[in-house]
Amino acid sequence: MMLTLSPLSPLLDALAADVAIRRSCRRTMPSVIARENDDHFLVTLPLPGVAPTDIKIEAMDSRMTVRGSSSYRTIDTSFALPDKACVADAVAESIDGLLTIRVPKRPALPPRAVPVSTELDDDSTPNDDASTRPYNITLVAPGLSAVDIDLQVEECMLKVSGGTASTGASIARCIRLPRDANVETARASHVDGILSVTVPKKPPAASTRIEVKGVPTVASVASVAREEADEEFDSQEECAEKMASSTAAPAPEEADEEFDSQEECAEKMGSPQAAEAKDAVTAGEGVTATTDDELAEWEMTEADEA
Repeated sequence: MMLTLSPLSPLLDALAADVAIRRSCRRTMPSVIARENDDHFLVTLPLPGVAPTDIKIEAMDSRMTVRGSSSYRTIDTSFALPDKACVADAVAESIDGLLTIRVPKRPALPPRAVPVSTELDDDSTPNDDASTRPYNITLVAPGLSAVDIDLQVEECMLKVSGGTASTGASIARCIRLPRDANVETARASHVDGILSVTVPKKPPAASTRIEVKGVPTVASVASVAREEADEEFDSQEECAEKMASSTAAPAPEEADEEFDSQEECAEKMGSPQAAEAKDAVTAGEGVTATTDDELAEWEMTEADEA
């Protein structure tokens, strides 16, 4: 029985190896390690077996997506960063299978005071689009007037405070706003003890592609050198063709046309060289060339007559 199955053992080994490779090709989510420093965030991901050229990083708002693939591994993971992370200026590099992403921090914005109006917000236009619909916040503040309320926005935090001794009423609230809240255009109104705050949304941010740098391999260096050599050879070949075409003797008709074109251009320019060339050509019209035999015969005839 063993002798019968022995010819199949190489096929079974190949099948087992193929199954092992297919299992290793499963999509994996590497562990993400993030650290916060004074002026930047540092994110590291282990990506063994994935070349830097096969890694793609996209950032939108404060969220990053890392995708990579090789012959036996596929990686697709996404993670969020704090609001103060400036993902558009992130720098990434992959060395020895470790991806490192450096994300700088945005400079802190100073707190902004939001004036509180005593009139209702007249923006009552219905908006069915959830992507552009503003955020509306309503707080109950009886016994307070608009001048008693201090409303400030710092980063993505809405801070409401105020009080009065006449009624003993007071308010102190802190509300975290969504990432896409445009705090620069926030507005508020206080009517009949009801504080209404309207915060429009920011336009959707475009996706940003982050380039991954890495140590060039021997194959990549050889490929770049080969492309540069091919480009240089094509350039030299093109120059040789141009030189060969310029040194070739032109046909008589083409030469006449070229001369007429040059003469016409020179006349238009009114150069004295063109006038001299024209006079020389005109003076030479109707003159025939004399051979050496004709000249000798004419000299002998002239001597006999003398």
